[in-house]
Amino acid sequence: MMIRYSIVFLILIVQASFSSAQTPTGEKQAVITFAEDMRDYGDIVYGDSIRYTFKFTNTGNADLVIKNVVTTCSCTSRKYTEGPIAPGQTGELIVSFDSNKQDKIGRQNKVITILSNAQNNPERVTLAFNILEKEKR
Repeated sequence: MMIRYSIVFLILIVQASFSSAQTPTGEKQAVITFAEDMRDYGDIVYGDSIRYTFKFTNTGNADLVIKNVVTTCSCTSRKYTEGPIAPGQTGELIVSFDSNKQDKIGRQNKVITILSNAQNNPERVTLAFNILEKEKR
């Protein structure tokens, strides 16, 4: 009897997880899925610049449109794939950080927020690094 209740409970959980992935009306929606959502560069020296390309896929069933990409400070810039991205297609978010444009030393995380029409809006990716003081000569 206990096994029967466990099986019924498991079926209900699986059904709930599938139904929460769809909208109540069954309408089509885009879903932005990043290959990775964080890039850690470890130690960099003050004055260095870094650049990373975050790759993403529209895993939904409607066109994905990125409306804006917001960075946390002027030391971080971004460039991204514009226009509708069809289901199954990929795009890129190129993020650059210039340590000369800030006065902080030490561990940092720069969070980049992606605003879109996706079901999982907003989405975030992070650049992480530790800025070391430049050696004086």
